[in-house]
Amino acid sequence: SWLLIFGLGSALTWWLLVRPKEKIPAIASRSIEVYTPLGARSMIRLADSTQIWLNAGTKITYGEDYGQKTRSMRLIGEAYFKVAKDSLHPFIVKTEGIEIRALGTRFNVKAYPEEKTISATLEEGKIDIRTLNMTEKDDRLLLNPKEKLIYHKETRETDKYTESPEEKILPVGKTIKIKDVNILSNVRTELYTSWKDSRWIIYREPLSTLAPMLERRFNIKIFFGDEQLKNLKFSGIIENETVDQIVSALKLTAPIDYRINKDTLMLSIDTRATEGFKKIMINNN
Repeated sequence: SWLLIFGLGSALTWWLLVRPKEKIPAIASRSIEVYTPLGARSMIRLADSTQIWLNAGTKITYGEDYGQKTRSMRLIGEAYFKVAKDSLHPFIVKTEGIEIRALGTRFNVKAYPEEKTISATLEEGKIDIRTLNMTEKDDRLLLNPKEKLIYHKETRETDKYTESPEEKILPVGKTIKIKDVNILSNVRTELYTSWKDSRWIIYREPLSTLAPMLERRFNIKIFFGDEQLKNLKFSGIIENETVDQIVSALKLTAPIDYRINKDTLMLSIDTRATEGFKKIMINNN
């Protein structure tokens, strides 16, 4: 009996104190996904009071524990961020090509997968940007207000260019070691952020880049009957106009003919009006 009791006691002691402990797998934080479909825009407010405006065809993904240890999210599409200040937890936006860090600021990020570039435009504060191919800490890029970074996804050798006559490439004083990045200074930030407002401002936008924006905003497909049309540039303010009203306004400033069929818009050159608009077309080219 004593041997039996002693044996049971030893076995119980080994079970409680000596036996290898089983590793309990950590429960991963669940992901929250917010998606804005084509033809729509939306705004969300996070637990830390950060506000995010999502353009059409945009998705953001962040952890259920957002704000507790980190403030990190992944972006596909375009979003405007009004970040609440939190010096202990940097706000991080990850895209397929660049990563943006901020503490408390306002900025816009455009990162549609079908486009050749990713851009970040800073309105207020400062943001720290790193490209995924960076290896040196010194290669980080700091943006100041009214600066815009353009990251070229498909090529290393890029041409210096601006998207507006008022924009200028930063002087040599700001060294950029990465060949696939351009930085523009003195940009009109409203040209890249007003898509979220009731008045969408467009200035000298080539039809080649305006068309994709209209496609997402109105959930339509735009086809060009003539490649020459893509070089035409347009300026204006869009509020509550329909696609038909917008193209009718474009028709007043360029020899454009169009046909709308359900969710498809076909653009072509109005040969009868070409002569009268010849000077405009030459200047735009």
